Amino acid sequence: MDIKPANILLKRFNPTDAYFNQMAYKMYLCDFGTSQAFDLEDKSQTETYPGKTPTYASPEVAASDSHGRASDMFSLGCVLVEMVTVCFGLTVEYLRLIYLCKQPYHTSPDRVRSWVTTLDDMKVNNEVLLKMLEAEPESRPSLMLQEGGKDVSNLNVLTLMIL
Repeated sequence: MDIKPANILLKRFNPTDAYFNQMAYKMYLCDFGTSQAFDLEDKSQTETYPGKTPTYASPEVAASDSHGRASDMFSLGCVLVEMVTVCFGLTVEYLRLIYLCKQPYHTSPDRVRSWVTTLDDMKVNNEVLLKMLEAEPESRPSLMLQEGGKDVSNLNVLTLMIL
């Protein structure tokens, strides 16, 4: 419920899949201050949200305290934009100053889209990023898929963009 760089751990592992080049990372989300257990069939929607980080907050979280999985997808998209920016030798400060004008992601959708489109020139598949940063929650991708009437994890959504 508060996805931001400080709440993400990366662990390097040796990939066995030929899809990856020489290194790969597993991403772990952590925020023990607000964590709670939920069932996959639960909507995991909250009406009372204990806190938010304005820079990474989705439009709906910024407008109210209603929070759901789509909000997390938006926040994760913001973090991934920053990660890809750094992977190409630029700084997050550059991104925030030049493209975001020191504003939260949700207040600068056209500027964010412009930057993500620029990443296409850097050989990044920006299609997933653009979908994650959609203004409307229902337009964002989900980590859950319907399979045989049951929700199952769709980790392929985050098989990342740098190839």
